Amino acid sequence: MNPQRTAAVFRMHGYDVLRRRTVLGLLLSLPMLLYAAIPDDPTRPGFAVVLVGTLMTFSIAGPSIFVMLGGRDIDQRLGLVGFKPLELLGGRFALLSLLGISTSVIFAAVVMVFDNPQRPAYLMVGLVLMALLSVALGLACGATLPGDLEAMLVMIGFVGVQLVAGPSSAIHKLLPFRAPILLLYMASGRRYSLSQVLIPGVWWIVFFTFVAYATIRRRSPQANG
Repeated sequence: MNPQRTAAVFRMHGYDVLRRRTVLGLLLSLPMLLYAAIPDDPTRPGFAVVLVGTLMTFSIAGPSIFVMLGGRDIDQRLGLVGFKPLELLGGRFALLSLLGISTSVIFAAVVMVFDNPQRPAYLMVGLVLMALLSVALGLACGATLPGDLEAMLVMIGFVGVQLVAGPSSAIHKLLPFRAPILLLYMASGRRYSLSQVLIPGVWWIVFFTFVAYATIRRRSPQANG
């Protein structure tokens, strides 16, 4: 893996993402507006924080999908001049992780001002984990699905089911965003085992990243030649 080629992919997609400032602003503002509109519900403490944290996935997974889909047109040419699949994925993952972590810091600051969570460290860890999961899932969807509509529908399905299902339901335990959601509930005072929360979250990140890598590798001219 060549760091210079990885950095070149980072810069190339970084310029493209920065040109889409309006789209990024809309993706960031939508969860904030929904968060502002949610009334306090004493029967569901911490749900507003969980909701805004989960909806944050669209602010991060959306750009991840667009970056991966946009990269399909140039992956073949970059592969022919020596770029390896790991370098293509590494540059994109680094860029989108930086964007995702920056977004999670903004969301954490807003939540700490307006909700004053009992355990802010869990809030920060939960949002960062949510961001990295969103990047990995967005890259996997963008790599494997035929277009942006299909990829976004899969994302909406994951997020919608995860929000509707309660943490104690069986389906909630099978879905990828369970780990960061439990961390956000822990920020509001609920008790869960930290190791049992973090290990599945890291596993999902590795799994989705591997799916994206395997798909890029399969399409690479180096694999076909």
